[in-house]
Amino acid sequence: ASLVAMPFRDRSFATVSANMVFEHLTDPAPSVAELVRITAPGGRILVHTVNRRHYLALLARATPFRFHQWIVSRVEGRAEKDVYPTQYRINTVADLERTFAACGARRVRGGTLDGIPLFVPYPVLCWVAIGFGLLERALAKLPRLGAVLRPNLLVEFERE
Repeated sequence: ASLVAMPFRDRSFATVSANMVFEHLTDPAPSVAELVRITAPGGRILVHTVNRRHYLALLARATPFRFHQWIVSRVEGRAEKDVYPTQYRINTVADLERTFAACGARRVRGGTLDGIPLFVPYPVLCWVAIGFGLLERALAKLPRLGAVLRPNLLVEFERE
């Protein structure tokens, strides 16, 4: 089904999850509206996605999509046609919060998330991640900046 026209009645679910989807959306607002539509009042929407401010996301945006297809097909064995372009149009806490609020859902909790970025299994990017590891640890000690630069986002919204 299309993320902007799901085959479910309004207010069908108490919990909806979008796991590693938002980084691929070219026009996220209609998808957010659809997620809110199918969530029951008081229901929760969980969003787990890449933080576009993390240095590996910056690196990913600087490399051609063809490279992403090539490396994923080699490392994961996926067909190149099954590698989807990343857009990072709604990949900050502020962007998520603003878009969900416009669609009738408020942020309950969550934000940036520590941990290994999900794209580190690629050997070249893994070495880059190791190389920047010390920088990342140093930045983590700066409360405001460290929180902004964590690799992943996990945010919970409630439909009003």
